[in-house]
Amino acid sequence: MKLLKSILSPLFLTLLGLLILSGCAAQKPAVMRYSLWPQAQIQVQGQVQENPANFHLVLVWRDEFAKKRGRPAADPERFVEALSNECAKSKAGRIASYQILEDATDLDAWIGIFRPTIPVLRVNAKLGANESSGNWTISLEGESRVQALLFDTTLNATKTAVQVSRKPQPPEPSGESFSRELLRSFEIKLYKDFSAKLFEKLPKDKQDTSLYYANGKSARMKQAYAAAQSGDAKSAAKLWQDEADADPSSYKALGNLSAYYESEGNFWKAILYHAAYMEKQPKGFRSLIFQEANKERETMLKGILALKETDLSKKKMLKPEAVLAILPLENTTNDLDAPVKVRNNLAEQAQKLGYALVPMEEIDEKLKMNGFTDAGQFRAATVQKLGTMVGADYLLMGTVEEFRALPAKEVMAELKLVYAPDAQIVYDKTLRVLEEEKNVLNSILEKALAKATDLIVEKATGKILADESRMLAKRYLQAWPHFKN
Repeated sequence: MKLLKSILSPLFLTLLGLLILSGCAAQKPAVMRYSLWPQAQIQVQGQVQENPANFHLVLVWRDEFAKKRGRPAADPERFVEALSNECAKSKAGRIASYQILEDATDLDAWIGIFRPTIPVLRVNAKLGANESSGNWTISLEGESRVQALLFDTTLNATKTAVQVSRKPQPPEPSGESFSRELLRSFEIKLYKDFSAKLFEKLPKDKQDTSLYYANGKSARMKQAYAAAQSGDAKSAAKLWQDEADADPSSYKALGNLSAYYESEGNFWKAILYHAAYMEKQPKGFRSLIFQEANKERETMLKGILALKETDLSKKKMLKPEAVLAILPLENTTNDLDAPVKVRNNLAEQAQKLGYALVPMEEIDEKLKMNGFTDAGQFRAATVQKLGTMVGADYLLMGTVEEFRALPAKEVMAELKLVYAPDAQIVYDKTLRVLEEEKNVLNSILEKALAKATDLIVEKATGKILADESRMLAKRYLQAWPHFKN
């Protein structure tokens, strides 16, 4: 079974085209369509679906500028704002909540704790820059879909792309510094243009899920493929099982069986056969092509199992009423102010989440009353006790691991969101932000002088590593569900 995304990699499409041109006939895939929308109607302790005209936006955001150094060149929050405005303008509905993920696999963390009861608008977007014949191009491209559940990632997607180009003129710089300046000039326009195109093409009807069945070389696999194409999935499944029994290395039969059991609603068998398919699948170019799609499908299957078999209480479900406390952070750096500065930035960014925040002064006073004056002492207490002590459902905890200005600015921290009553770690991530390269400085002496000047100013104003701390806090908290008023 190959769970194909509607948009395959350009390299794969090129190879496919070459095969067709060379005389290799491409077979029409056997497809089964079914709907996961009924799963969204499952009630959790009497909870009913909210206004279906609202959306929960999941923005999977790939900022190519930030790949190496963890320093975003753009502000995805502005992109969310543009999408929200265009959603209302086009009368498609209202974006009531959102989250911004740097990796689609981050969805795994929220399966057991967050279940939006409104349709999910998922947008996978990539911001990039490239240079050709002296022209710099900033591009924003992606795919979007409306899906029933947070973790349903198998839908056909609508493709959208916009870009701006400019040729640098003296005395303007070129290279990365110029492309960043170009982005800053056109960032808002890119977001608006992309959003307008997205909602112009976004299907208004609910989209079904598509499963694709693979063919094989053996007579049994070809017979099963024909049965699947004709709609006789049950007969096809029997043949695939016979093939898997006769040839344990037949990964295509295993994958097809996973798809069949998914369509039948037997998600335990679906995920077991998917795991067997992943294990038997030959490692190489083909596995790389479908790596992302296979990971997404695993996320979806885990999510369905969690939805069907986990009793998620109203109290545990992450909602605007949840009470959050940002605890003091542990410190493994040489800077005594590091945990305070990172914590303050986390508190500033957390104001956007829409949760009920326990004031940090109140948290510190309650901890002090119970004998806790340092984050390192938290190890002597249970998470349940800490939650009760500060009066919070969720605790944000962690450790600042790097906080230095020389030889290069660097801030790194391991942060985790914990549900206090059962100590479940909901979202755990280690993030790192490095200093931005100053390409316009050519000599080592110029760089050293500039750095020394920067540090003197920052030290005098008390803003040492302020930008890096803010970026780290923002990157961590943007993945959490944000609830709009």
